[in-house]
Amino acid sequence: MADYILETRELVKRFGRGKNKQTAVKQVSLHVETGKIYGLLGSNGAGKSTTLKMITGMRPTAGEIRPQGRPYPHRSATHGGYRGDYRQWATCL
Repeated sequence: MADYILETRELVKRFGRGKNKQTAVKQVSLHVETGKIYGLLGSNGAGKSTTLKMITGMRPTAGEIRPQGRPYPHRSATHGGYRGDYRQWATCL
């Protein structure tokens, strides 16, 4: 069995309400192994940034994030704290 540093299970993120509700991320499952390098690729609007934002602190609509096999302790929107940063290098070239 692989040693995962990060796992996501069927992550979902929806924005809006009622008729305006849109699904930005639909059932994304990732298994990131220790010591490996990964990239997240997809077309514009595919949900790459939203997926990374959920991994670094945004609360998913559904699904589970497990860093080092432990449940991720999501905080409320009003509770402050540290959030990791990532760069979209292609926009900097």
